[in-house]
Amino acid sequence: MRPDPSATDEPARAVGLWRELTSVYDQLEHALSTQAWDTLGTLAHRISTIERQLEPLSTRGTTQPRDPAAAPLWQEADAHARALADRFPRIERTARTARDAAAAQLAKARIGRSRTDTYAATAPLSPRFTSQRA
Repeated sequence: MRPDPSATDEPARAVGLWRELTSVYDQLEHALSTQAWDTLGTLAHRISTIERQLEPLSTRGTTQPRDPAAAPLWQEADAHARALADRFPRIERTARTARDAAAAQLAKARIGRSRTDTYAATAPLSPRFTSQRA
């Protein structure tokens, strides 16, 4: 008896989504390290979308008995999940470093702006007498 091909559809989809999520986290980490702020919103939205798609697959794979034909795919999906979870501390450090760099840039800009209020006139004014008696 041949295994039911539909039994491997869900775990194959889960593996594909985990791979895609890993790829998006790679892009996120790169964007943080290069301070490409304009791409972060798009990446965060994509991560959220993939996680929503993964949620029913993740719970289904753990609550229902797994088909023996699908077991290797579920194991691969689990391995991708563990690998990504292991990367989170490094990604968090990268995000904190990027945040600190952005804060330093903003502080430098604020200090520069506050100093512009105290600049003196560039050319000294010559004294003028307004009285005709002097």
